[in-house]
Amino acid sequence: MLKILFCCPVLDIRYEWFIGFLEIHKELESHHDWDVTYMFPYRKPVQIADTSAVRKAIKEDFDYILRMDDDVWDIPYGSVEQLMKADKDAISAVMYCNGFPYQRCAGVKEEIAKNMTLMELTKYKEEPYVHELDKLGVQPVDLTAFPFILFKVSMFKVIPEPWFVGDEDAPTDSYFCQKMADYGFQPYVDMGIQVNHRGITHLNRKSRYIEDMNKYLLTGQYDGNDALHKKFMALYEKMRAEDKTKKGEVKDECIFSPEVS
Repeated sequence: MLKILFCCPVLDIRYEWFIGFLEIHKELESHHDWDVTYMFPYRKPVQIADTSAVRKAIKEDFDYILRMDDDVWDIPYGSVEQLMKADKDAISAVMYCNGFPYQRCAGVKEEIAKNMTLMELTKYKEEPYVHELDKLGVQPVDLTAFPFILFKVSMFKVIPEPWFVGDEDAPTDSYFCQKMADYGFQPYVDMGIQVNHRGITHLNRKSRYIEDMNKYLLTGQYDGNDALHKKFMALYEKMRAEDKTKKGEVKDECIFSPEVS
């Protein structure tokens, strides 16, 4: 019998999350060969909550940790079995950032030598540090968020603590993705499982992106405190200037339109 530890660090319970969790719970309990334990660390720093789950899983000899965020939902029934069939040390569903530029949180490094823990947004240059993965099926990545991710506990017995660190340079997911790489493990995502992240999905993120860009084109205003927004606006102005030089004119239209797979 497989032992699965379900862990969801909780800051606040949303109705949408609760309904989504019931669907996950129904799937977990439908498998009579799965022994599932549930834990919901409440209002603890994410790195502490995740570390406590791993320690418990190792101590009590679990096979898997199924980790879920408390701000994602609409995870299809059957997703747990789908992740398990992939047979990876770490494999996640895909989510999108719920703020501009609404990028897919599954990417590959532009330069192999780059360290994934140097993800502070103010360190971004003119070109993206990590490019969105735009493929189908189960794919290897350098960086993924952990909205709904299945870990093999055996991996944590090889990788030493600290597993999760949250600091000004990187959130816990990018830190652990780098640590996996350091110890020879490969994170994966299943592009067929795309979750709703606080209302942002693969169905509406393009329209939200264009809406934000058009606001800037019409008003010249944007959130000046948002480092990522600053970066994209600077890149946009540079591309407009280059376009003007080449064509002698500039079209006021959104030129950053992420493709939706």
